Amino acid sequence: SALLAEADLAKAVLTQADFGRADLSRAKLLGVVGMETARLDLALLRENDMTGFWLPSAQLSGADLTNAILTGANLGRAALDGASLTGAKLDNAVLKAANLQNAN
Repeated sequence: SALLAEADLAKAVLTQADFGRADLSRAKLLGVVGMETARLDLALLRENDMTGFWLPSAQLSGADLTNAILTGANLGRAALDGASLTGAKLDNAVLKAANLQNAN
């Protein structure tokens, strides 16, 4: 599990990246390319600004998205089962067919 808290990953290409269990809390992710198929199972994504992110097939099972900003994000069929969304901003987010089982 990687520790990337507060890292600047803006403009990085992360196609099919596996960040399972990684700590990405407060990391700069705006402008990242290729997150739509990323694996972020059990990742810490607290307080991240993911405004407008395209994550239709991302694996976010058990991820901690506490206070994350997901305004306008497309989470289409993303796996969010068991994810913590406490305090997350989901205004205008697309959650069509997303798996939210046991998410809180």
